[in-house]
Amino acid sequence: MTKSKILKGLLGASAVTALSAGSAFAQNNFTPADTEVLNTFSLNYNVGTVPQPPITNDGSGGNPPPTAFRVDRLVNVTVASSGTAGNFSPNQADASVEFSVRNDGNDTHAYLLDFEEDTGDDFNTENSTSGDRIVYFVDVNGDGVLDAGDGPETVYNPADDSTWPLLDADDSIIVRVTRDIPESALDGERADIHLYADTRDQTDPSGTPIDADTTNLTLVAENVLADADGPASAGNDTGTDGAHSATNSFVVLAADVTATKDVFVLNADYDNTCTAIPGAYTPPSPSSDTSTAVPNNGYFVPNACVEYFITVRNDGTANATAIALLDELPDNLVFRSASLVGDLLGGTLSTPAAGTSCTSSPVNCAVSLTGGSIAGKANAGDAPTEGHLVIRATVR
Repeated sequence: MTKSKILKGLLGASAVTALSAGSAFAQNNFTPADTEVLNTFSLNYNVGTVPQPPITNDGSGGNPPPTAFRVDRLVNVTVASSGTAGNFSPNQADASVEFSVRNDGNDTHAYLLDFEEDTGDDFNTENSTSGDRIVYFVDVNGDGVLDAGDGPETVYNPADDSTWPLLDADDSIIVRVTRDIPESALDGERADIHLYADTRDQTDPSGTPIDADTTNLTLVAENVLADADGPASAGNDTGTDGAHSATNSFVVLAADVTATKDVFVLNADYDNTCTAIPGAYTPPSPSSDTSTAVPNNGYFVPNACVEYFITVRNDGTANATAIALLDELPDNLVFRSASLVGDLLGGTLSTPAAGTSCTSSPVNCAVSLTGGSIAGKANAGDAPTEGHLVIRATVR
């Protein structure tokens, strides 16, 4: 067969449009390719009142045989993204997105599977930790998404055509493409993957691609290519070439965590107010040694109640989890209290007993948060989420 992309004339322009828009979820129930369609007619008439022999093409009594043609082979594969784009973290290994591939023709075919990276996206994915991987699952219920009842899983190897999917008309598979996300990927960035499926002869899947026949023979099932043009490059997918493609995306959701620490003087004469840390709390302004400062008010004198205010901010859209925060109070302080304020949540807060005189050797005034978290912001343009670890102590 010679390489051609010409549709047979019997389809017409309107028919091409309808066939190229095949859904990954609809059952076409087309007449199988190479089906022989026979048709007869009969004509009866009189001369005067005398009936004459009927005219027919039923092949009987020397009559001509029925009119016949063979149903041509409609080659139409449809690739679609399966579900929404996946959300992943920077430096994540073995991230995967899924596609559906459906045989929207009327004969059984094998399919070459491959993918390409979009050249205009924010970053390129990398070979998965275990190498480039394409696996596929039989889409048992034909809904275009991977369900619990779908399978089994087959590892696709382009060099081994025994692993190539073989689909009857209206059958579909779910294809999973697995890649690694680079560490340099930033919050909100995306990488697009174009999966393409190229139709092959089921008896010779790794041979030459299916081509269109242009002789328009009545009694021969010929190849009629009716696939749409997808987003993959022209070398891998163009309209009516026996291939089709679709796009799915790796979208990065990252936490952007920063932390700062301030110290304030709450009062110069220790009293019980040094231990009270309300749930919703805003620190005072930093102390300032100026000529207008009131003596013993805002100065780090013995018995002054001081507050360490550690602020954790998340300017990303992903949650920051497994937060481990440690503050070891130095000599010259007496621990009074510690508390979490704002969006710094969960985990375990460990503190020394109130009234412990701090020493640095060995350290006995360690305040630690383990297993904490701070949520990501809802939208990229929002203000960062913010939480605090508030520690109060007195100067010895």
